[in-house]
Amino acid sequence: MLTFYRYRLPFHKPFVTPGGTFTDREGVLLQLETDSFTGLSEASPLPGFSDESLDKTIQQLIDQKETLEALLSTPFTLTGLDNLLREIPLPASAKFALSSLGASTLLKSGLAARDELFAQPFRHQVKVNAVTGIGEYDDIISDIAAHHARGFRTVKIKSTPDPETLASALREAVKKYPSMTFRIDANQSWPVSDALSITGLFTDLNVEYIEEPISVESANDYRELVQKSPIPIALDESLSDMATLETALKALPGIVLIIKPTLLGNIFRISETISANRGPLHRVVVTTALESAVGRSMVQSMAAITGDPGLAHGLDTGRLFEKDLFPLREAENGILNLSSPFNPCTLADIDPNLIHKTD
Repeated sequence: MLTFYRYRLPFHKPFVTPGGTFTDREGVLLQLETDSFTGLSEASPLPGFSDESLDKTIQQLIDQKETLEALLSTPFTLTGLDNLLREIPLPASAKFALSSLGASTLLKSGLAARDELFAQPFRHQVKVNAVTGIGEYDDIISDIAAHHARGFRTVKIKSTPDPETLASALREAVKKYPSMTFRIDANQSWPVSDALSITGLFTDLNVEYIEEPISVESANDYRELVQKSPIPIALDESLSDMATLETALKALPGIVLIIKPTLLGNIFRISETISANRGPLHRVVVTTALESAVGRSMVQSMAAITGDPGLAHGLDTGRLFEKDLFPLREAENGILNLSSPFNPCTLADIDPNLIHKTD
């Protein structure tokens, strides 16, 4: 039996990005109850990034409930689940939730082993980066110091409107914390004509890569910048669906790929596509899409399976919430320790005041 619960969680303070300001996060939880399994997953379209709205996602899940229950409420196979997810008309966030829920069910019910679901091994330790929003010079320095004190050694920083200010702040940070590395998220805000010169501002500043520096029509348009930039380039929001992910994997073998499973959908297809085109997962970073603890637990498992083991992953967003659905294990000293993949939580773990049933 499938049941849907809606939630809204406020942030400690508005989370500012060039794409918008977030004051809270909404999503829908999917609870599956069978004779041998009970667990939750989450579908949470990210406003400004996902193609679908939350209301539309919930309605489509309700419309397909009977079809979904027919498969999930009886013993099923990976093939059966994967075929359904490829055929059924549901948005990416719903397919992410259902494939994650399917993985949990198959593993916990003993219907499949982990290596039958994914070609890659599951790592029990995952490196995690911290995140700093847009700020002035002093704010950036202060945030980096706080992240260093928490044990993080990789920090993703949202680019300021003036990249020179950010470069000056990083120059000071590198002097104080030479062991730290930085990632710059420009959110497509740099002029195409100036992008190469702006990247030059960050040479010798321990910058691991620059994320989405320019706005382009397709991933192929990054080819020249990737070839000429003194610092590696990364794609994030440009990877809006499975088609663009596959195009980037084939056309830009050297680029860093930052994947948000919630935006891409079926986790089995994500894993299969990356394995087929990039082998040992080099330069693949897995990040959350500001989900609740339920969704982040699924993304953590994806990072442990499909992410580059040598890179830190964007999993430190739980601290942004004033209150979460339940206390999910988070990174300590920049390392996240995981016991098993797709370990589901249940309604008993969640504060009932934070959710309400929807149908």
